[in-house]
Amino acid sequence: MSVTLRQLRYFENVARCGSLTEAARRLNISQSALSLAIKDLEQFFDARLFDRHNTGVEMTSIGQLVFAEARKINRNVKHLQSLVHQCQNPLEGEVCIGLSTVGLAFFIPKLLSDFRALYPNITLSLINVEWPDIPTPLRAGKMDFALSAVSQDHDDDIETRPLRVYPRRLWVHGNHPLSMQEAIPITALSAERLFLYEHDITLSEFSAYLDDFDLTPEVYEPMKSTEAMRNLVEADIGVTILSEFSFYTTQMAEKNVYCRRLLPTPPPFIIGSVTNRAAPLSEAASVLHDFLIDRAASV
Repeated sequence: MSVTLRQLRYFENVARCGSLTEAARRLNISQSALSLAIKDLEQFFDARLFDRHNTGVEMTSIGQLVFAEARKINRNVKHLQSLVHQCQNPLEGEVCIGLSTVGLAFFIPKLLSDFRALYPNITLSLINVEWPDIPTPLRAGKMDFALSAVSQDHDDDIETRPLRVYPRRLWVHGNHPLSMQEAIPITALSAERLFLYEHDITLSEFSAYLDDFDLTPEVYEPMKSTEAMRNLVEADIGVTILSEFSFYTTQMAEKNVYCRRLLPTPPPFIIGSVTNRAAPLSEAASVLHDFLIDRAASV
């Protein structure tokens, strides 16, 4: 028995979705066929790759190792396919993508530069737009797709595909009493000076989480800048809830700032692609979409 590229592609999709049902839907195959492919892969490695539970699947430690290598293999195969296809049929076209501030500020510009080197005949244009305003220009045909922080609370004609998931944590200064605890009840924050990122509050899952524990605007202070929030915590002026996308554990430890788990666990910060189900992507847009999804996941 040997491993096939198809099995690795199926495995990566299940790992990204955290659900056999959702992965089967996206791959356009039956769930039984997908389950069999994963079972064959586990038999090949003689190891369990996923833990199954009522809400989906979660990679085991071995599954995480396999995922890291499978992702590289799948990316290299896609890259090779793109190179051959581009040599045989140079792709042309115009693509407009929406990018949120988090995408523009971090890894997307470098990926767009790499894409232009591979596909010089595709013209790219960008729109800076934030969730929840993205569906409107998508429906109007003003952009092909978007990469942004996303919410799962959207109309059925809009599809979001998780790209990277970042846990949210409480960030405190090393001198703060809360830094002595590994896990902190969310209710304890009502007595603290709490800074929250304005854009996070617009994401319905996080907003609902705050409402459940009476963390209202009368309790927290909304901020427009994550950099300002980091500086305030570093100065021990208050605490904040931010994802590991905005805060980098190793860097902040050098500044005597530490992350602590919150109980209950807040919903994660999700960066994903946003598309309009009613408007299939052009070939050029589809190639760019898949390129960004694949490369961004490994940044």
